[in-house]
Amino acid sequence: MKLSYHFFKQLLDTVATPEDIGDTLTMLGFELEEIIDHPKGPVLDLCGMANRGDAFSVLGLCRELLSKENYHPTPLMEWMKKTQERSICPPIEQKKIHIDIQTDNCRRYSYRLFSKIPITPTPEWIKNILEQAGLRSISLLVDLTNYVLLETGHPMHAFDYHKLGSDTLIIRSSKDKERFTLLNNEEVECHSEDILITHPDRVLALGGIMGGLDSEVSDHTTSILLEAAHFCPEAIRNTRTRLGISTDSSYRFERWVDPSSTLLAIERFTMLLTDIVGDGNFEIVETGDEYTNPWVSPEIEVDPERCRVLLGMQIENIQMGSIWRSLGCHVIFKEGYFYVTPPSWRKDIIESIDLVEDIGRVYGYDKVPEIPPRTVLTQGGLNPNDFMESEVIDFLVRAGFIQVINHALRADHALDEPQYEKIHIKNPHSPELSKLRSSLLPSLSDTLLKNGGKHARFFETGKVFYIKNETYVETTHFAGIIQGASNIIDWTNPKRNPYHFYHLKGILASLFKTLNIPVRFDLLRDSDERFHPGRSLDIIVKDQVVGRLGQIHPVMLNQGSLDKNTLFFEVKLDPLPDHRLHIRDYKKLSKNPSIKRDIALVGKKNIPYQEIESIVIAEAGELLEDWVLFDRFEGGSLENDQHSLAISLHLRKQGENMDDKEANQIRDNIVTKLKEIDVQLRS
Repeated sequence: MKLSYHFFKQLLDTVATPEDIGDTLTMLGFELEEIIDHPKGPVLDLCGMANRGDAFSVLGLCRELLSKENYHPTPLMEWMKKTQERSICPPIEQKKIHIDIQTDNCRRYSYRLFSKIPITPTPEWIKNILEQAGLRSISLLVDLTNYVLLETGHPMHAFDYHKLGSDTLIIRSSKDKERFTLLNNEEVECHSEDILITHPDRVLALGGIMGGLDSEVSDHTTSILLEAAHFCPEAIRNTRTRLGISTDSSYRFERWVDPSSTLLAIERFTMLLTDIVGDGNFEIVETGDEYTNPWVSPEIEVDPERCRVLLGMQIENIQMGSIWRSLGCHVIFKEGYFYVTPPSWRKDIIESIDLVEDIGRVYGYDKVPEIPPRTVLTQGGLNPNDFMESEVIDFLVRAGFIQVINHALRADHALDEPQYEKIHIKNPHSPELSKLRSSLLPSLSDTLLKNGGKHARFFETGKVFYIKNETYVETTHFAGIIQGASNIIDWTNPKRNPYHFYHLKGILASLFKTLNIPVRFDLLRDSDERFHPGRSLDIIVKDQVVGRLGQIHPVMLNQGSLDKNTLFFEVKLDPLPDHRLHIRDYKKLSKNPSIKRDIALVGKKNIPYQEIESIVIAEAGELLEDWVLFDRFEGGSLENDQHSLAISLHLRKQGENMDDKEANQIRDNIVTKLKEIDVQLRS
């Protein structure tokens, strides 16, 4: 936004140079880009803020400057202030012009009808100011509307009264696909959200953006209807965006134009016209004002102590009130609190923090004292979840897995978590990235297939997302997938043994042992269509299911290209740190020899081995150093639903030798207890 230095001097009584004004405005939040050395005088090129529509004018910027020292209002500035304060048009009993506002997008519509205006050229001093702002001179009447726009920030439009064809103006929303021609000779097609200025038979202007060609002011115009209105910023922005037409008027209306300044703009236009053509050389036929929805600024409560805390400066209450009043606010101090009503041109002030910001801007951020920050330092390092995640990654890498990182967005997949609803993205980039993942397994299966689908171990840690009980859940999982052979083929091992279910179970058992988290594995509590029903287990910590492991379900093979021997697991990481044992039990190495006892058992196949193992551990107690299931047999003389299990027990006492009698007694106790679950000693 380019504004002449002499423009500021008309409203401010100051000795400040262009550089001084630029520096002051920059500290107030309106950054000076540069000072242009124009042949007609210095020009300040300033950056406005999108939420400060009032600052896109000389008047708005001078209001800011008056809050600082060394800036005082000129008589013209005082006149503008008083004119705006009393800018209410008295009602007219017999109107010549009838205004009919039929849309909520027009809050106020003011006008003045002029006649018998002599045809007069634009004075050079107005041409110079317009030229310095980047505007070209057109005609006196048009130039005056542009001049008032730059000065007050309020857009205006002049209709050639003799071209209107009617004394009734209707401000309404457009009919769908309604067409008319703009001043720039461009025909536009309007939509229902556009604001139109019309008379009963035709469209005169596109409200807030541009006038129509049929009512354009020419060099021969002597009677005009001067419009100053207030339009809804959102409606103007939508129309401007859709049509791709940006004007000085739309630029300001989008950012909020002061609804109380319509008559000020009209009076300023009239003053300038009088100065140029002379008093009594034209007639004011009528002035009208339709204010259907008056703007009411909110009253905001401000705690002065909180203001001081936020700014870090000890500012007296009386100084706070003085600053707000200098910016045009109405201020009341009552019972330790300020009650501040911002002026109509400051729609950006919504809550107390906005008023605190104004105190900081005007008082000066450069006055914030240099105080070293005070804080409480916490011990560095990872939090428990991150630390455990790093341990999981280290273990799985040592176990031969390759870590992968996949995108959290993806499409539906057969291996998605079946229990929970997936979260949809509102504006997905593509159908393949339309939902947040509810499981890590789909991406791992894709990674496996992209890498040949054979002889691989991949794992991933990351966030998963889903809806549970109408609540959005975000949690961390780790998961892995295995397929192929368990060792590398060479001349010493011509056959590659495939990975099997017990490989995976052993890996996870070792992982939880490394993490020092007691874990057990049990049959699935709930059905899961992703896992083979007879080759899958729940991973249980403190009776809480934290994950699952197993072989892929045969049904899943029909929905992808995975091998039938594919194994995978997925575990919830977030609950694990709470179940970690922070003290490890260590035992002194015994110098005494161990005794080995083998037990051959016969039982039904549907009896879980874990149940047998639990009895062995409980009955042997602390004397059991190790145990191994070293053989399984079925067939022969056994029933079809039976099998034989051979378990080797390693027993040892601490500090003394164990004799055969003690070892045999432990074995017999185990056999006796196993009979309770219908497991017998094989004869």
